Amino acid sequence: MKKSLLLLLFLTLSIGVAWAQKKQITVKGIVLSVEDKEPIVPASVQSVDYPNIGTLTDPKGRFTLHLPEGARTLRVSSVGYASKVVAITGKELRILLDNDEQSIDKVVIVAYGTQKKQSLVGAQASISGKQLAARPISNASNALAGAAAGVQVTTSSGQPGSEADIRIRGFGSVNASSAPLYVVDGAVYTGRISDIAQQDIADISVLKDAAATALYGSSAGNGVILITTKRNAGQAGQPHFTFSTSQGFSVRGLPEYDKIGTMDHYKVRWQQWYNTLRYNERNKNKTDEELGTIAALQTYQALKYNPYSGIDSYYRKDANGVYQLSKGGPAKGAYPGILLPTGELNPEINGLLYGDDLDWYNAFYRTGHRGEYTLSGGLRTDKLQSYLSLNYLNERGFMIESGYKRYNLRANLSYDIRPWLTLGTNIGLTHTRSEGPRSLGGASANGAHFSQTVAPIYPIHVHDPLTGAYVLDDRGNRIYDHSVTRPYRKNYNTIELAYLDHNESLRDALMGRAHLDIKPIDGLKLSLQVAYDQRNTRSKVRYNNKTGDNPQGVLNVDVGRGTTLTFTQLANYNKKVGKDHDFEVLMGHESYDLENFGMSGSKEFLKFVVIDELSNYTKVRSVNSSTDVYRKESYFGRFNYNYSDRYNLSLAYRRDGSSRFHKNSRWGNFWAVGAGWNINSEKFMKNVSWVNRLKLRGSYGQTGNDGLSGYYPYQTTYGSSNNLDEPGLRVAHVGNTDLTWETQITSDVALEFGLFDRIDGTIEVFNKESKDLLFEYELAASTGVASIDRNIGKVRNYGLELELGAKILRIGDFSWSLRANATWLRNKIVKLPDLNREEGIIVGTKKYMEGHSIYDYFVYEYLGVDPADGKAMYRLDREKYPDEPGLEATGERATYTKNGEKARKHYTGSSIPDVYGGFSTNFRYKDIGLNFVFAYQIGGKSYDGLYQDMMSRDLSSGTAMHPDLYRAWRKPGQVTDVPRLDADPQNFSTMTSDRWLISSTALALKSISMSYDLPKRFAKKLGVDGVGLTFAAENLFILSKRKGLNPFSGYTGVHNSVGYAAARTFTTTLNVTF
Repeated sequence: MKKSLLLLLFLTLSIGVAWAQKKQITVKGIVLSVEDKEPIVPASVQSVDYPNIGTLTDPKGRFTLHLPEGARTLRVSSVGYASKVVAITGKELRILLDNDEQSIDKVVIVAYGTQKKQSLVGAQASISGKQLAARPISNASNALAGAAAGVQVTTSSGQPGSEADIRIRGFGSVNASSAPLYVVDGAVYTGRISDIAQQDIADISVLKDAAATALYGSSAGNGVILITTKRNAGQAGQPHFTFSTSQGFSVRGLPEYDKIGTMDHYKVRWQQWYNTLRYNERNKNKTDEELGTIAALQTYQALKYNPYSGIDSYYRKDANGVYQLSKGGPAKGAYPGILLPTGELNPEINGLLYGDDLDWYNAFYRTGHRGEYTLSGGLRTDKLQSYLSLNYLNERGFMIESGYKRYNLRANLSYDIRPWLTLGTNIGLTHTRSEGPRSLGGASANGAHFSQTVAPIYPIHVHDPLTGAYVLDDRGNRIYDHSVTRPYRKNYNTIELAYLDHNESLRDALMGRAHLDIKPIDGLKLSLQVAYDQRNTRSKVRYNNKTGDNPQGVLNVDVGRGTTLTFTQLANYNKKVGKDHDFEVLMGHESYDLENFGMSGSKEFLKFVVIDELSNYTKVRSVNSSTDVYRKESYFGRFNYNYSDRYNLSLAYRRDGSSRFHKNSRWGNFWAVGAGWNINSEKFMKNVSWVNRLKLRGSYGQTGNDGLSGYYPYQTTYGSSNNLDEPGLRVAHVGNTDLTWETQITSDVALEFGLFDRIDGTIEVFNKESKDLLFEYELAASTGVASIDRNIGKVRNYGLELELGAKILRIGDFSWSLRANATWLRNKIVKLPDLNREEGIIVGTKKYMEGHSIYDYFVYEYLGVDPADGKAMYRLDREKYPDEPGLEATGERATYTKNGEKARKHYTGSSIPDVYGGFSTNFRYKDIGLNFVFAYQIGGKSYDGLYQDMMSRDLSSGTAMHPDLYRAWRKPGQVTDVPRLDADPQNFSTMTSDRWLISSTALALKSISMSYDLPKRFAKKLGVDGVGLTFAAENLFILSKRKGLNPFSGYTGVHNSVGYAAARTFTTTLNVTF
């Protein structure tokens, strides 16, 4: 033994002497991130010529390396950055590394832990905190639009703080929820994503297949979104802070629909009246002038208002009792001569009587303001990691009387008490205040809808009908017009309602996480994690006592408190056997407890003005309260095996018990198996230098869903009701003790590749079948209950995903990169309940039927306009009406009918796009960066109900009309696609048909950001570490087939109302680090 040691010592000394005899060079340098010029710690610096010689950067990113004189190049790399080969120049090196989200060495967040991207066998995508920080958004979920393949995002509301609606790889359910599960810092999260400031987010990961989601079991059937908040800030050994201030403005990001203007509105309505009269048999002997005169009178009598100035002629009865147009002022029984008998405007008209007071759109919208301030920082040592942030956001919405304020505090601390013992806490506190119009649905108080659909002949305020002057109240203020004579939503003025009514919501949220990690032996980590979330809410909705729905005044108050408590115990063991075998075993237990409490009160008859308290109202309308409890117990485990970074195997299992189900069917088993093959690590790929990465992976597994709207579906529940003032109970819901989990069986195969150090991508096919659907089964009306929950039915989602990235250009300090993704998705109902199998289930414009998609349209088949008389034609339902004659005896028109009551519905297209996705491109020159983010969809159809309303034949509605009505049929023989305008109830021109379907193909420019980083040497002169300036714009445009249509606003594809559109926001952000 002694001889061996002496020999080893001799050889070591010999090698050292040999090295000393060779001439050496010293290479010094610093490694920085190309994005923020911050030191990269640690970075590996290795000689290419002498691979055994290398070092790591120090806490300041610097390195010193002693090499033989013949060394020429270095390879520099770090986790999450693209490696780089640089030449040794004899001078101190300044090496900039590009951030590489696709790096195989990148450590990514997975279920209950982390993992190298190279060894992943599941399908997942991630968005970094840096990508989020530049976006002027109040809810990070909106940043997922177009960001990842397989992820579809719609935004039904653009109100500040509102959530995006997300679907991952299709629609997993019919009646139950299809929304993904959110997990924040390791615990299930049911709060609002807007409660988390995007500046505090380090990473968002989207888990898409069973291999990635199986450890979340019964809640993971619709995919999982993991959000990880920041844990540390700054360089090792010294505190580091960043102050950020952002200022900007916002406008409505979607244009309004085109509408016929004020000068033509009366003329088009006259045409409707004229056609109604002309094609009435009773008027066949009347002249065009007679009918034109009657039409002119009836148009005014229907619309009620005269918006034009200069009229000095009126229709008066002559001696024969016939109305004639003659000069002279207004008189009893006379009507203003707005229209001539020919349907043209009176040439006396010289302008608009009410001026710009006809513009409801501009009165309801304004330029909003956005201001945000963030101070964040922390300290990092060999034992401590800390992060602290304060955030304040104030958004004045572009819709009048709307706004959003948010106050955030976050503290994240992790401390190594001993080398084997770590304690960590993560606390987030949020207070928000949201204000907006009390109604943005289809109700009369919806100012967004009203401003779009009101005819441009009605003023916002009361005017003198002769002079057009504003009528003022005793205080000299303009009086809002909510006259009962206006045919459209009479007694309403939505501008006035926006100021008189009030809708306010307050929210206080606590998100707490704590963990204790113990490492008793090498490779084993035991973790105890506790998560507690609490949300306290209060909302007040005031209905004024002056005008609108409740002239006596009403106040509704809702108070709520929701809590979730999660206990998780984990045991994670990592072991390397030899040089090729890596094992990871995870075992865990989790208990989840949710409790929601809500109380509401409503009173009417206001006592005093502007005191929004229930005590200020005299009569109780209703008082209610409710408490819901939901609990889940879980046991789970995972086994990962990696052989020589070539072959990967992953097995996952979870057993869940849910309080939603009866004890006999409460427990469910969920599992997944996944495998990966890093082909590029094989020996036969060694000389294929242009292939940087080639990996084949696949998975198969089962996850679940218990996301019903109620918490007690297996129990029969009762509700109170009164009958003749006598209290009683009624069955509210019929329980089903056999009800159990909705199950998703998923499989996928993917090929990941990287080529020429420039191109990377993934091609993936997937299949997801949802069986034992949680279905609302219809009951007979005699039972007194509408439905019962049952496990019936099966739905399938399948498709293809493609992701591509390219470093297109790199010349000196200039670089240009591009990323794009695309998803082809198909959805099909495989099985329905026996009761509905033959007839299907009609749901609005859809019909659930085996073999069809949940979102296939089922509407009447519109066949155009009959040139002979201008009436709409539809396909005749021969099955129901076999003896009904068509328009002709033979040929195609033998199947046509003008009688809408005998028309046939058919399947025609889907609201699901054929392809959807997004792409982004990034340019950088030295310290200047420019980034674009787009979302797109190709194919699919939207049902444009708003356009349908604007093409309506309702003569006295007082609504706006679309310019396409200019193309309406006017004379026999005319070929057009717009039917004759009239009030004939047998016209059937506005039936729910495929006439209103339009392509959903659309392109949206979601974000532009331009950044500039002040060079470090100039920042140092200012006494700070860094200064950055960013100009950003959000939602710059949506290009769709019809102006005003937003195909990204919902999965059903039906657009029949106007709500709070997405904001187009422009901001300037200043970041200072010190």
